Amino acid sequence: MTIANKVYNICSDCAPLSALFECSAPKSSVSVYFDIIRDLTEMEKRGIIELYAGDCPIGKAAEVVESELLHTVYHYLRCKKCRTIYKLRVCIRSTRLVAEKIGHKKEDCMEKLLKGRYGVYFEGMKDNAENTSF
Repeated sequence: MTIANKVYNICSDCAPLSALFECSAPKSSVSVYFDIIRDLTEMEKRGIIELYAGDCPIGKAAEVVESELLHTVYHYLRCKKCRTIYKLRVCIRSTRLVAEKIGHKKEDCMEKLLKGRYGVYFEGMKDNAENTSF
């Protein structure tokens, strides 16, 4: 897994998210991705993070990866307290896992990368009704 070396102020709520990405760095694999998704799902349930934008809901990520419907699965997660955005991407063919802190603004290419339209970024948009059904 690759983690971008950008420095952002993070709060105590999302510090575990940052640590989760960093401690998984040496083990680039889809199984590590499944472990991270499990932890992220729990953080979402506890109200620490939210799905800012993604190809599918966080809780469906393992299912989407296993089904091989998408070659690469993206999730942008946002800390609800400090609003820091994190990007998690896994390529199912190469088992390459990339996680990085984006900061407080969305990436310009985010909408082009995503095949699904899930998360708070897309809520209320007209094309949100056209989600791929995962």
